[in-house]
Amino acid sequence: MLTNIILKFIRPGTTIMSDPWRAYSQLSRLPAGYRHLTLSHMVNFVDPRTGAHTQNIESLWQKMVPKRKYGLNTKRYTDYIRKFLWRRNVDKKTMKQPASEIKLLK
Repeated sequence: MLTNIILKFIRPGTTIMSDPWRAYSQLSRLPAGYRHLTLSHMVNFVDPRTGAHTQNIESLWQKMVPKRKYGLNTKRYTDYIRKFLWRRNVDKKTMKQPASEIKLLK
């Protein structure tokens, strides 16, 4: 399932970095054009051989998903991502057309 999502939404030529969780082992079977690197934080935070790290995505995820005392509602991930992207884009420009901005949230 994860490989299908990657093939649908991620461009060939992309390097995918993850931890060595067993469920990610399927990523090594992606077709040519995709590169999968793994990194175990138990060993180091940046792989000295490949330069692989997950710091950027972990930082982005923390900004994107609200902190909840009792966890996240996984059914709302799409809402969290849309809200984050809207806020990030609005910060970069003025709200000259608020109605068109609101339509993006639908």
